[in-house]
Amino acid sequence: MKEVTWMALKLPAVLVISVMLLSGCSIIKQEGLKIQSSEKQVLLFSNEENIGAEERYYDALLDLRGKFPEELKNIRIVHQSSIRINNDLIELQSYPALIMIENNKILTKIEGSVPKQQIIEQLQRTLSVK
Repeated sequence: MKEVTWMALKLPAVLVISVMLLSGCSIIKQEGLKIQSSEKQVLLFSNEENIGAEERYYDALLDLRGKFPEELKNIRIVHQSSIRINNDLIELQSYPALIMIENNKILTKIEGSVPKQQIIEQLQRTLSVK
């Protein structure tokens, strides 16, 4: 009988907890997603092949949510590689990816497997600008 270790359960547990803590987020899986909103929104692009790298994005968002609760209240998880923002097609080159938009303009874009601290710093710079 194969023994299940804590490390084997850690990643799925962290992902489930992260999703639960990011309450208020919605999951998008549809073709032709079109974003038109004046509110600040965070779009987290997910891909099953790179789900392990998403943990850093979730952790960064959770860390910043206490400091920027209003700015990070609209988090959407997207399962596709392109979206339209104000009729402009945005295509991603790598996963995971995060795009923050407001008034139909991209405020910041982070792609790929980057360190958590880099995600936090980039988002913090964007969120601190009024």
